[in-house]
Amino acid sequence: KSTLLPFPPLSRSPAYTHLLVEHLELHLPLWLNEGLADVYSSLQSRGDKLMVGAPPADRLQTLRARGPLDVRVLLGAGRDSPYYTKPDAMAQFYATEWELAHMLLLGREYRQGFHQFVAQVSAGKQPEEAIAEVYHKNLDNVDIDLRTYLSSGSITVTLFDIRLDEKQLQPDISDASQLEIDLVLADLESTHPETMEQARARLTQLETELPNSGEVEESLAYLAWQQSNLSEAKRHFEAALQKGAKSPELLFNYAAVLHTMQAPTSEIIDALRQALQLKPDYYNARYNLGMEAAREGDCKLAVDALAGIKTVRVEHAFPVFSTEAYCYWRLDNPAEARRLGEMAKQYAKNADETKRAQNLLDQLNRVNPPK
Repeated sequence: KSTLLPFPPLSRSPAYTHLLVEHLELHLPLWLNEGLADVYSSLQSRGDKLMVGAPPADRLQTLRARGPLDVRVLLGAGRDSPYYTKPDAMAQFYATEWELAHMLLLGREYRQGFHQFVAQVSAGKQPEEAIAEVYHKNLDNVDIDLRTYLSSGSITVTLFDIRLDEKQLQPDISDASQLEIDLVLADLESTHPETMEQARARLTQLETELPNSGEVEESLAYLAWQQSNLSEAKRHFEAALQKGAKSPELLFNYAAVLHTMQAPTSEIIDALRQALQLKPDYYNARYNLGMEAAREGDCKLAVDALAGIKTVRVEHAFPVFSTEAYCYWRLDNPAEARRLGEMAKQYAKNADETKRAQNLLDQLNRVNPPK
């Protein structure tokens, strides 16, 4: 049994915060990633300072009218949740994401521990456990704090000094092309349900004007994916590749759509292998290639892919080591299979995983007793 990484339908460049999180190799849950992007979307200049934290009017309006969701509902919602797919529920969901991220980042009782909280969650700890360890609170406490966070009638914002050295004050500047501007605008518009149709109109016009642009096709693919139109997303991804828009991220996301559509595993593997040819240290592509190959029964490819991961993330340790152990057994290397089976057992997160690792070790000992 293998575990694939989730494939969230993210736009290519939805917001600065998403890009920063990816650049720093943070692995944040969906609600925190999007909530922080929402908080930082309010970034404003104030003379020689930057202000962060001003509340978006639509978020405040929704919270005043409906209140926030229960924290447990927010933390447990995935992309297939009604809160991501039904318009009448989305407004309250996005407003609660913003409020919780704002409270953790800037709230008086939470801001001092925010960096520690993010570090723990990024390392794979469950948010509930990280909250208990960092803030000494349970989710009931956090839910109460969230429901009273805006009741004082005031909200915290933060000002950052801007100090640039002489070199930074004389940067190299080049004009962005109109296509680049339009694609960025469309990508930003596609991140919110209220502006998705504007994104579609902008990209449809670009498609007419630039019929050979792979970049336009790629943006259309992300927009279709955001709207859960998988067949349309697949069509646009394939058109983007045919028109020369080839990047590791595009290929990884194309594989994601294929996986969600339950396409032949060979097609998914081919896209992931191409992504790794362009970017050999692409962790997510290497991890998913290993899982897909194991599922297809190609143990040599699975081992090659997973062995190339330099540092296995804690949350993936059990699936990686257990998959490698099984594959090495299939490849007639019981000693390596046993070593990795013991590691899988060490990183098991629950009784079921412990039992699966022990079953593998028991079978190994019966068929290939240790010498």
